[in-house]
Amino acid sequence: MTAEMRTPIGPEDPRITLGPLRVDPRTIIYSTILVLTAVAIIDPGKQPLNTAALWQGFWILLGPLFAISMAHGFSEAIDLQIRLHRRLTWADRRHLLTVNLQYMFIGVIAWISLLISYAVGQTVSTAMNQLYVLGVASLVAWGVIAARHAGLPRSRQVVMGINYGAIGIIIVLVEIWIRH
Repeated sequence: MTAEMRTPIGPEDPRITLGPLRVDPRTIIYSTILVLTAVAIIDPGKQPLNTAALWQGFWILLGPLFAISMAHGFSEAIDLQIRLHRRLTWADRRHLLTVNLQYMFIGVIAWISLLISYAVGQTVSTAMNQLYVLGVASLVAWGVIAARHAGLPRSRQVVMGINYGAIGIIIVLVEIWIRH
């Protein structure tokens, strides 16, 4: 994953360019941590990932992200109306929809990972471990991207990546501890 070094449009626009996408790192990191937390709800039994577990995973992964997406959209709509002293235009609403659907992005990636696990006949436990690895790897990548955008040297980028990954590992360990 390479991130182009582009300055955001303004201080109020936190998005960065990743290939063809303009994403808000806060949103992606927040939803990654939510997915890591949601995975703790799924019983990681040794049984194969069957259709029932797959659908349970769908709702557990995407349900909370959809709720957060809608809650953020609602609060941002109210905030905009108060700050701008006017009704929202269709352009405002499209912008809010686009920005807040980013919360769902990580859930869709997690769901695709579950579908692949299902297709190859993995156990629920193996599928959950894959989601943990993907989530922690994502946090490592975001640490590196943040350091790169801050203009830090490569060695500090690696340190930031390790730090973000450590946070992800702590989240995973707490969830495993809670589940047992």
